[in-house]
Amino acid sequence: MEPEYRCSESTIRPQQVEVAGETVYIRKDITESKREDMDGGTVSYWTYQEAALSKEEFNQNANALLMSGQKNGDGDRLAIMEAIADLYDVLAMLM
Repeated sequence: MEPEYRCSESTIRPQQVEVAGETVYIRKDITESKREDMDGGTVSYWTYQEAALSKEEFNQNANALLMSGQKNGDGDRLAIMEAIADLYDVLAMLM
């Protein structure tokens, strides 16, 4: 399963994996850029690829996501593993 990524940007550096309610956001290719604001100053912003999965989809495909993370390096793999641990913590609190 390959998540469907879309281009996104933010003025705050995003986490590689973020759990928000029932949605898990997976982000890759995070890069910082600068642009000029209306006052002539410089503003940092972040561009990245983002996929949104339900917790169910994320849990069902966690192994495949971990394997695809091997292509992107240890940082991505670690972020996914931390997200899985966070999901289990959330589930434990609900029970």
